[in-house]
Amino acid sequence: MKLAEVKNPLATISVLLLLLSVAAGCVVKDSPAPGCDKYLFGCAPMGGCFGKSVITDLKVEPTTVGLTIEVNNCNGGILEVSNACDESFVLGGVEIEPTERNVGLDVLGKQDGRYLLTYTGSNFSDYIPEEDELIELVGTLGSQEVRVSYIKTKKLCDGEEGGDEGCFIATAAYGTETAEELDTLRHFRDEVLMTNPVGRELVELYYQVSPLPAGFIAEREFLRTLVREIALDPIVAILAASEGLWND
Repeated sequence: MKLAEVKNPLATISVLLLLLSVAAGCVVKDSPAPGCDKYLFGCAPMGGCFGKSVITDLKVEPTTVGLTIEVNNCNGGILEVSNACDESFVLGGVEIEPTERNVGLDVLGKQDGRYLLTYTGSNFSDYIPEEDELIELVGTLGSQEVRVSYIKTKKLCDGEEGGDEGCFIATAAYGTETAEELDTLRHFRDEVLMTNPVGRELVELYYQVSPLPAGFIAEREFLRTLVREIALDPIVAILAASEGLWND
């Protein structure tokens, strides 16, 4: 067999796979919220951003050299704060020490008419208002006042639209985002995995590889059953039984 005869089929297959990958990633409905994007074949081929709400219109006054406040809209919309100043920065009741980088902050709620924030070790937001909401905060950098405001949107699509968590293998296997087993897995993700570098890398890897197999599994009942009973159910049972050890 000639080498060229082997190369040509391989080249053809490679091109077809490349075209399929590109086609799978084609957005047929674009949205500011990544979880509301619609793709040609349902799930985004790669990536781990599935938020349905976002932060818009962020304003920070005054701007200060060394203090960076940015938006991460990957999974629902949080603030990320980096403090390279010599003094601590306090915002919404959370203190960011000098040299701290990429500190995730989510809205906790309101108390005495003021918004409170909470530290989040992930990029997931638990605060999704029913309607677009103006969040106004007054922080301090040492003795300097820093005003921060932004819009936190409601969900920009309903549960049937977008890529959403249906592109995750576990959600595809259980067939719904509201399965109790998924609550256990999400809780372990937030309380354990997202609190350390190795765990965050594992979560990110899971998000990266999930979309393609999730779409395949979701359409085949025997695979959904196999993944649930052989892989996920035992893991969920172990996590539930040991929750007292890892859930502080």
